Amino acid sequence: MGNQRCCLGRTVEAFVGEYASGKTEVSINRALALNRQNRRVVLLDLDTEEPVYTVRTVRPLLEQRGLEVVSLESHMVFGLGEAGVPVTEEMVTVLRLPGDVVIDVGYGVHGAAALNLIDGLEDEPSLTVYCVINAKRPMTSTPERVARYLEELDPCHKIVNNTNLGRETTREVILDGVEIVTQASRISGKPVAAVSVDARIADDLGLDRMDLGAPLWRLELFMTGKPKL
Repeated sequence: MGNQRCCLGRTVEAFVGEYASGKTEVSINRALALNRQNRRVVLLDLDTEEPVYTVRTVRPLLEQRGLEVVSLESHMVFGLGEAGVPVTEEMVTVLRLPGDVVIDVGYGVHGAAALNLIDGLEDEPSLTVYCVINAKRPMTSTPERVARYLEELDPCHKIVNNTNLGRETTREVILDGVEIVTQASRISGKPVAAVSVDARIADDLGLDRMDLGAPLWRLELFMTGKPKL
């Protein structure tokens, strides 16, 4: 993940996905990967659906790592989902900031709709929307369900296969996910950009020596342990 360099110009990427797809982990790691290329990176927490396992709960750590994080402060989030505090002006106007922008979007169709709140996003030529898929989740457990979900989330330009069962992830879990997501890619016409895996599991299973059908993105996990509220 860290040694893939982008073309000249700004990078604007959004990560969407179902609940427990792992999109927040993927978006954080993608932002850090860009930052390691000596790029200025803004990470936007646009998750208005889930107030607990979000970028904002680890904001101080990510800022120490060199990211500029735009989000609500954790103490400002009083409710769940639609009862929560709305987005701020800083979040809506994030594209006016210099540098690359990585957006962690709320889960599901309602969460993805929050992208419409960002000024100028529809006219942003460098925008790529990634759909993060965990084939061990009920809504995305078969190729047909994944393809249907991708259609519902339109726009979705590329897929990140993040199939896992947490600490119980095995080689079979990874390979089953590769098969399901690859078939869904053929059905939908959406390319698989990467297979993302907890770096420790990737090492234990020797995934760097396996053909996964797409580049391996090794993840450093941040959404672990007790939520920081």
